[in-house]
Amino acid sequence: NPGKDHKFESLKAEILRLSVEKEDFDKAVNEWQLVDRIDRQESSCICGQSIKIEFVIENVINGCAAVVGSTCIEKFMRGNLELLQDLARAEYEAARHPCNRCEILTVHPEYCKKCEKDLERLANGWNRCNGCVLGVTTDVYCARCEGRIRAEIIERERELQRIRDDKWKRIEDLIRGKNLSEAESNFVRRSVYWSIQKDRKLTEKQKAWLRRILQRCVRV
Repeated sequence: NPGKDHKFESLKAEILRLSVEKEDFDKAVNEWQLVDRIDRQESSCICGQSIKIEFVIENVINGCAAVVGSTCIEKFMRGNLELLQDLARAEYEAARHPCNRCEILTVHPEYCKKCEKDLERLANGWNRCNGCVLGVTTDVYCARCEGRIRAEIIERERELQRIRDDKWKRIEDLIRGKNLSEAESNFVRRSVYWSIQKDRKLTEKQKAWLRRILQRCVRV
């Protein structure tokens, strides 16, 4: 990468200038140690790269100091991988902020990666999901909302089935051992079935007959 090579050459030249060792960069970096880490809104590394976190390094021989960014500090931390990982983790946490759209923490400037992709889809003519803010190619819901709604429907059907089963059980318990004729028992069951399915209404005559049967069951 030409850009990275140029920045490394700039870092190398500046470190050799400030070090006692003037020829060998690999030897020169051994003269430096990390002394501080400072969060900034805007700063720059000695290589010329814009940075938001300053790593302050100091030459232990001549006392010179310099500021480098998270990439260049790696050149000086070769023998301390754990500290370097801690610094990288701290830099990542410091860079995170709420997405302007969904408020999920992100390191992207305005929107998280997911929202950036979704806004691009909406700009390209995708539909907006009726259940959330995502862009979709379907007419109604995104896959996530569709799955959630399907799960809700399944759970609702299970609850309705539990209600139906309970209703059947209570009717069976009511008519069991009440000396009803087979026609009367079947009529009660059919009436319950029709009320559950809501596909047929009882006539006034049938309602009156059902009431008489149930009153007999309660009295027995």
